[in-house]
Amino acid sequence: MALVPSTKRTKLGISHRTLCGVIVWLSLQFLLIHGEGNTKAASPPVDQSVSFEIEEGQRAGTKVGVIPVRQGLRYRFSEPPTEFTLDPDTGTIITTMVIDRESLPDDVFDLFVQSTPSAKHIVEVKITVLDINDNSPTFRQPVVQILFPETAKPGTQVILDTAMDKDAGLNGITTKYRLVSGNQLGRFQLARDVSVPFLYLENTKELDREEKAFYQLRMSVQDGGTPPRYGYLTLNITIQDYNDNPPLFDQSDYSSSVNETAPAGTSIIQVHATDMDIGANADITYSVINDDYNQFTVAPKTGVVSSLKKLYCYRPCDGSVASCTPNSCMVTLEARDNGGPTPLTGRAYLTVNLIDENDHSPVIKFQYYPSGSSNARVDESALMSTFVAMATVTDLDSGLNGRTTLRIIKGNEKQHFKLQNYATYYIVMVAGGLDRERISRYNLTLEATDSGTPSRSSTAYLIIVVNDINDHSPVFQHQSYSAELSELIPVGSFVAAITATDSDTGVNAQIKYIISSGNQHGYFKINSKTGLVTTAKSLDHETESSIVMIILAEDGAASPGRVYTNLTVDIWDENDEAPLFDKSTFTVSITERDTERIDIVTVTAVDNDEGRNGTVRYIFDSDVERKYPGTFQLNPVSGEISTLRSLDREEHALFVLKLWAHDQGKTPQSSYATIAITVRDVNDNSPVVYPADYFATVMENEPSGTSVVQVTASDPDAGKNGTVQYAIAETVDGRKKKFSIDGSTGWILTNGRLKEATYTLTVNVQDLGMPSRHAGQSATVHIRVSKTMTTVEFTQLRGYSFSVIEDGQGVSKKGENVGQVQTKGTTGAVRYSIIGGDQKGVFEINAETGMIRRVTSIDREDTPIYHLNVAVQNSGAFGSTVVNVTINDVNDNTPAFASDKVEVYAVENWPVGHDVYLARAEDKDIGDNAKIVYTITGGLQPVFDIHQETGMLYLARTLTGVTNMTFVGHVIAKDSGTPSRSSEIRVTVKVQPCNFHTPVFEYANYMVLVNESQPINDVIYHMVASDVDKGVNGQVTYSLVSGNETDNFGIFPNGDLYIANALDRETQNWYVLKVEAKDHGIPSRSSSVDVTISVTDANDNSPVFANRTYIMSLEEGSVAKMYIGMVSASDADIGQNAEILYSFEGTDNRFVINSKTGAIMSERSFDREELIGLTNQDYISLVVVARDFGERPREDKASVEIHITDINDNAPIFTRSVYEASISESAQIDTEVLVVLAKDKDSGPNSKVSYFLQDGNNDRTFAIDRDSGKVTVVKHLDRETMSVYSLVVLAVDGGITSLNSTAHMKITILDDNDNAPQFVQSQRSFDIKEDEHMEYLIVQLSATDADLGINATVVYSIVDGNIGSMFRIDSDSGKLFLTGSLDYEDRRQYKLNVTATDLGTLPRSNSVTITINVIDVNDNAPKFPTIPVLQRVAEGVGIGTLVVTMTATDLDSGLNGRLTYSIIKQEPAGHTFSIDRESGQISTANELDRERVDNYGLVVMATDSAQPVAARKSVQKMVTIIVADVNDNIPEFVSMNSVTVPSNARVDYLVTTVKAIDLDSDKNGEIEYGIMNGDTNTFNMDPSSGSIYLRSTLTSNVLSYDLTVRGQDKGTEDSLGQKTSYFQLTIFVKSTDDSGPRFSESHYSGQVYENKPAGTSILTVHASYTQKPGASIEYRITGITSNGDAQRRYFKIHPTSGVISTREVLDRENGYEVFELEVFTVEMGSNAPHTRATLVSTGFIAMPDMLGNV
Repeated sequence: MALVPSTKRTKLGISHRTLCGVIVWLSLQFLLIHGEGNTKAASPPVDQSVSFEIEEGQRAGTKVGVIPVRQGLRYRFSEPPTEFTLDPDTGTIITTMVIDRESLPDDVFDLFVQSTPSAKHIVEVKITVLDINDNSPTFRQPVVQILFPETAKPGTQVILDTAMDKDAGLNGITTKYRLVSGNQLGRFQLARDVSVPFLYLENTKELDREEKAFYQLRMSVQDGGTPPRYGYLTLNITIQDYNDNPPLFDQSDYSSSVNETAPAGTSIIQVHATDMDIGANADITYSVINDDYNQFTVAPKTGVVSSLKKLYCYRPCDGSVASCTPNSCMVTLEARDNGGPTPLTGRAYLTVNLIDENDHSPVIKFQYYPSGSSNARVDESALMSTFVAMATVTDLDSGLNGRTTLRIIKGNEKQHFKLQNYATYYIVMVAGGLDRERISRYNLTLEATDSGTPSRSSTAYLIIVVNDINDHSPVFQHQSYSAELSELIPVGSFVAAITATDSDTGVNAQIKYIISSGNQHGYFKINSKTGLVTTAKSLDHETESSIVMIILAEDGAASPGRVYTNLTVDIWDENDEAPLFDKSTFTVSITERDTERIDIVTVTAVDNDEGRNGTVRYIFDSDVERKYPGTFQLNPVSGEISTLRSLDREEHALFVLKLWAHDQGKTPQSSYATIAITVRDVNDNSPVVYPADYFATVMENEPSGTSVVQVTASDPDAGKNGTVQYAIAETVDGRKKKFSIDGSTGWILTNGRLKEATYTLTVNVQDLGMPSRHAGQSATVHIRVSKTMTTVEFTQLRGYSFSVIEDGQGVSKKGENVGQVQTKGTTGAVRYSIIGGDQKGVFEINAETGMIRRVTSIDREDTPIYHLNVAVQNSGAFGSTVVNVTINDVNDNTPAFASDKVEVYAVENWPVGHDVYLARAEDKDIGDNAKIVYTITGGLQPVFDIHQETGMLYLARTLTGVTNMTFVGHVIAKDSGTPSRSSEIRVTVKVQPCNFHTPVFEYANYMVLVNESQPINDVIYHMVASDVDKGVNGQVTYSLVSGNETDNFGIFPNGDLYIANALDRETQNWYVLKVEAKDHGIPSRSSSVDVTISVTDANDNSPVFANRTYIMSLEEGSVAKMYIGMVSASDADIGQNAEILYSFEGTDNRFVINSKTGAIMSERSFDREELIGLTNQDYISLVVVARDFGERPREDKASVEIHITDINDNAPIFTRSVYEASISESAQIDTEVLVVLAKDKDSGPNSKVSYFLQDGNNDRTFAIDRDSGKVTVVKHLDRETMSVYSLVVLAVDGGITSLNSTAHMKITILDDNDNAPQFVQSQRSFDIKEDEHMEYLIVQLSATDADLGINATVVYSIVDGNIGSMFRIDSDSGKLFLTGSLDYEDRRQYKLNVTATDLGTLPRSNSVTITINVIDVNDNAPKFPTIPVLQRVAEGVGIGTLVVTMTATDLDSGLNGRLTYSIIKQEPAGHTFSIDRESGQISTANELDRERVDNYGLVVMATDSAQPVAARKSVQKMVTIIVADVNDNIPEFVSMNSVTVPSNARVDYLVTTVKAIDLDSDKNGEIEYGIMNGDTNTFNMDPSSGSIYLRSTLTSNVLSYDLTVRGQDKGTEDSLGQKTSYFQLTIFVKSTDDSGPRFSESHYSGQVYENKPAGTSILTVHASYTQKPGASIEYRITGITSNGDAQRRYFKIHPTSGVISTREVLDRENGYEVFELEVFTVEMGSNAPHTRATLVSTGFIAMPDMLGNV
């Protein structure tokens, strides 16, 4: 690199390095603003951002910082950097290596950390690497070349590049420079102006090249670090020379030949002169100084001699000179340098010989076989050297001009053809294997060239069509085909579309389809052209259930290619039979109190259908469980009926079960049977005495046998087991002997006359069963024998009447006073007791006060009125009264239907108002509470209605014409209580049809749009005709009856209208088909409709321009928005497929084209001469594109040439402002001094220049040619008289208003001068791979010098173009070596100016330009941007959704820089995403579900396309894709639905925490809880945690509470909205003393197989009272744990039977082996809580699952 000196310091300017730095900074700012490369990724969702700093050079393992983490989450880098690692739990970031800041692409790491396994928390981490002073200052080049002229005055300055330092801050400041060596003579010094960022080298003394031509200085620079670091630069200073060498031509005599008809401007020869000086001193200008006919000029700089006009040369030859050429011209040439102070010159002579013209081009003609063909044809199977065509070439010229050659120059890149020369003609032959399916047509360009000078050539085009041969067999689209059909499918129905393709053409590709075998029943037929298989007749599953046909496809060749495929058709069985029992009623008996499970009877029904249609499953009618809950079970497969518990005859003596048998058909059929089960009695009940106390008075002396009182007892057993026997117990005092008792009736009689006394008897009771059972309590009889019949009287002589309200609606009245009885006229202690009317102990009486109160719950429906017998004792006297307690009703009973569902029938032609069904419900309440109102809901309306009072369902609308033959809805019975209660029954009404309707189409006519590109056999519309008849009368089939003459369409019996043959809108764009719909009635009914099919356009035609090239013009200087011309294209399609959009190819802001009309206008003014200066032409070429608007747009292109026409707006401009020439004073008259040249950028007459000598030629010593500008001597010169002439030359153009300019001419008069070295190499351009090694020999240059001795000794040097000192040349040998590292991406070409200089006293030199082309090698790997790629995409988006575009860059070129993309890894594994190989666009390939996978890690690889493959380089990039949540899950409650609360719990006591889970995330997964229904006065709920607390103390007589809990997520901003679910929670009051029923076992355990269906029974728990065997008991699961952890509701328990079963499918591989269940039993009918708990352990029974796990 050479630096140019200046004589003054530059105060304003920017160095190349500084400018590059600014450009780089601006580029970085652009990238930061507009994105990271081309990786189109939206800003990732960041929850937090943190920043850290770390010094470079720290050891591996250095702590960088700690990111904020959230409890319970683990973390990882979204794209793990190699420099850092992250502790997943603590969030601590440490280094993994020693980091060098300068080797990083950026000193700030922008990283993303995400939580795992779900990306709930994303943290952006920025780590800044701080600089240390670890880099020394460097210069862009270690060595710079500097030129100083030896005439430079002291203080002349050269700008130097300042140093660079990779460090930052003070460490990167470089301001201290000094010269450290090479300046011993002190001729240079450094200068620096602090106001500008430049460094200067200046000379301190005058320089003398002859004394010293070269200096090498070493300069140091110091940075600002502590301690400082240093850098060094070598300055090679070359001293420039004066002008002391004249130019020398490389030949003294030149000779050239040119065609005599060559036009003006024809180049004839290039002469060359060299000057040993350099710079301007060696800048040579050529001129013609002698030309006999003024016909020649020479380019002043290139030495190219050309003609000024059509040449005429005549030279008389008389034979005396052997070398004389008659038609030749002699020209004298001069080379003059531009050195100072006096230019030096040299001369040479040129002989131009005229030759005849080669004025005819060759003509090519072809001959084809057979004759008359328009083009050549050849079979694709043609052998090598097969004849294709004959070519002949003619040229009317003679000699070499008529000698021709022929070659193929284009279209034969694959070398499939060759030319064979047969002297007078050429044969085009086959030279390679042809394949029509790959290339069906060739267009060869042949060029014929003659041997003239210059040669002439012409081209011709040979079209070769490759004929198809049948070398491909058809190929089926699928290896095999299959179909499944119902045996009831109509004839003509679709079976399969068999498709085969053939790569041949014509008849060879015409495929015929045949059913080869397997159709022996003739069930099917195939369309031989389209391959459509349909049914040919009715199918019969019982005859054959599976048919395999062999389908043949053959092409139309004489020897056709054939292929076969299988079509398997499975014929379904239809469910046409119902299961049948062998009898309708079964009668069995069973003894009560047998074991819990007894097999009672097995019933069997038979179905003659097959498979599922014949598979019978049994099920109880729903009334069985409703009437006898938890009592019986039925094996659905075997029909075996068994008990679930022991039976109690006293509870039910007869069970009547209804049993259904259903087959498993798609529309199942069923039948039912009745099973009557009689329960036989056993003596399992003891007699019960009631009342237990009796009071009687007997008068003294009554006769024996007087009835005293009757003792009563009851036994619920039957027969003797229920017959009781009474007996008076023995007494010590013999009281028994005074009385007797009737053993059967219980009447006590006197045995004799009695005296006044008081007796107390004990009566025992037993039944007559075997063995007998005794009453648990005996009767006590108090007998008073009195002289008088005195009794204690009550205040109410006729008894007492009270009323109370029954318990119900969550309110208990236990402990409430009922009323008080009182005696009158009594003294002393009175004692009351209830001795009858209350066998269940509902009431108790205060023995002293007579106050009666209720002690248990009262149910009016059980006993509406109580007649209590109250006795009183007072001083040995007795009295009794009746207390009537009436129970007032509360609405605690729901109306009940006899069953929960019913099926009834209606006939289609019933009139409106006809009764259909009487729905009756009973309500055990009374009054308004039992007054029922009936309504209907669901599918019964509006066809049916119901009488609100009677419940009669009746027909509200006519059934004629209804399409729905089954109506399903509910009848609701609602009482009139407050609040009201209701129940419902499911009513199914089936309509029995009548046959009297014709099929009716939905519309009077149809319009169907079909795209012409839609494939054959595609269904395009489904025709629907409705027939309101039922059954076969309403079954409709379809057919085409007209309009399908071209057979383009077909219709299947089911109404599917399909394409039968290919469509072409351009041939026919609409069809009118008549479709008939016919029902299956007898006789059948039919109707028809017109279907108009409009064939819509497919974009199968491209736009076509009217012209391939448009020529337009625009006058230069025209204002912008000037209309220029219009292009036009047409498209055979229609609609948007034919709507054309015009545009330019690429971007050109100089013009604008109207996208609709194609009109082209200018966007600015043009200067024709400026355009020529930029492009060497006066026109602008554009490519216009016509693109249609089809879904896949098609386009055409045309060329537009806009010619800028000239105006005379440019004056002639001389090539120099001052011309200098020298000429010997002995020059002859008419000797050429020089040629001045003025150029006019205009064209035509405006550019025609005329020359005049305007001033300085007063003595007319010189003349100038008006046209050529050649200046000649017209007077003899005398240097001693005048040594220098100063002339003014005027140039005038030929415009109407002419323009002119002047130039100065300095002509120096001198005297003489000889030879310069000449290079002999013809090759001047060389290719070098960029990775060639140092000192690689490129070429050895050689130059010769015609002189002798030292004047012919040549030395070589590189004088220019050696950028970066990449090359060196051996000065002696001329060997050119590579001395630097080439980089194709930095510079692709070097042009070296190599000079050969002789060593003569006045050295002469010659120069040559050597071009070095750097060849690219694949030395750069692709690169992705360093910023991590973290992209979010919503779950549920469509397949093919663009997620992110990955873009890598490669500094290489061509294939080495062409990148392809691939996904090489996905975590978790799968194929969820795909990437476009070319564009790098990553799209979804499968559906995304965040709840399954919430983030993906992709490894994307960018690979270049270098060849061979092994040389390819690639780069990988981690892409993190976060699946964003949408609110697509509802909360699911998993906590227990039953919990307990202590009866003594205080306010704010935590009862339970309800838990629901929502698989969504963030707000969508956050759940808010609330109590929607229930006792909110007693409980409140924390909406966030779900915890339920006591708001107030519990009500003493309430045993349980029912709450409805709502769980609602917070997805208010989600597109799917919030999701809500509800949960029923029962809270039981837990007794404090474990007083509830006792479990039969203290701890239960059971086992269950994993993977069993939900509802699988595990075990049964049982609890009971020994004292209260009839107590109402319920069971609840209140907790489930495993390994100490609370679990979800995996299990459930039957509330009355205690059966524990699974609630969902269990899987042992989930990690839980044993579950602990807390089970509570609750007594339901008590007036205080009585509960007890037990534990149940449940484990798995090992059974291999499908994965082999045990």
